[in-house]
Amino acid sequence: MWYSVRVSRSLCAVFFAVVAVAFFSPGVAWAVPCVSVPAGTPFATPCMLNDLLISNAGSTGGGGGGGGGVGVTIDTTLLNPGLQLGSAINPDPLIFNQGSTSSSLFADIATVDASARIKDLSFSLLGLNITNGGTGTITFSLTGGGSIVLDQTHTSDSTSFTPISGGHFAVTIAGSCPSVNGCGSLGGLKFNFSELAAPVAVPEPSTWLLLLSGLAGFVIWRQRYTNS
Repeated sequence: MWYSVRVSRSLCAVFFAVVAVAFFSPGVAWAVPCVSVPAGTPFATPCMLNDLLISNAGSTGGGGGGGGGVGVTIDTTLLNPGLQLGSAINPDPLIFNQGSTSSSLFADIATVDASARIKDLSFSLLGLNITNGGTGTITFSLTGGGSIVLDQTHTSDSTSFTPISGGHFAVTIAGSCPSVNGCGSLGGLKFNFSELAAPVAVPEPSTWLLLLSGLAGFVIWRQRYTNS
């Protein structure tokens, strides 16, 4: 009985030390990978886009179109992760109706290891068509990374900046239309983030302390068991 109790206590010490190391180590993000969702399905966050954490996603206003909502396509095939917004049902999900249009999509983005590695972004409009005297601008802004403003004559751009660890980004769609027949549509949006290579992880002193504490407990138990 004495032997089994000592073994159990020692194994528990090692177990909790390992769990503590995993839980408190930097770079551990408790989020699932971002996945593509069909039109009309909420985009769930927090989620991982390669090694970037996206959280607190939301939207305001609406673009209309009756296409069942806007779907989200996740691009993780390249080094630079990206999101593409569009409708899986209606090829023109965002329609500029008569009057003014104002809507936005926003979220927070951060590197999982909190290091300053996000260094540039690209932003593109997919299938923008403005008619009947309408006007429209689509702006992408990122805290610490500047902004990109696009319209019918300027549908794609990119910007570089001093590397940051993350920030709040927002896509804002603004337009006006004098015609009762509407003034066009926007098929979708696409934006990608580029990063510097992730540094090689080096355990912090606290991490080593937790690990060595568990190992020390095991060594002490072993010595006492041998002496008995």
